[in-house]
Amino acid sequence: MSKNSSAPTTIALFRGSDSIKDSAFEGVTSLVSINLSEGITSIGYSAFEGCTSLSSVIIPDSVTTIREAAFDCCGLLSVEIPDSVTENENG
Repeated sequence: MSKNSSAPTTIALFRGSDSIKDSAFEGVTSLVSINLSEGITSIGYSAFEGCTSLSSVIIPDSVTTIREAAFDCCGLLSVEIPDSVTENENG
């Protein structure tokens, strides 16, 4: 994904994807919210790092792994980590 001001403000990832790859949206400063669908099982290293406008994330119960720095330097107001996450490298 291009890291510029014309990038999306909201993304919704639906069936067909089982993971968010490492650095997939890193530095996309226009991104405000994310809605991940059931079926996503992991969020990669630095996947959303530096998304400074990101304030809302919906993580489904299917997610079991959140890699290190996945949401570093984001503007998250709050995020709820479901009990299904058994590996969280973010402390």
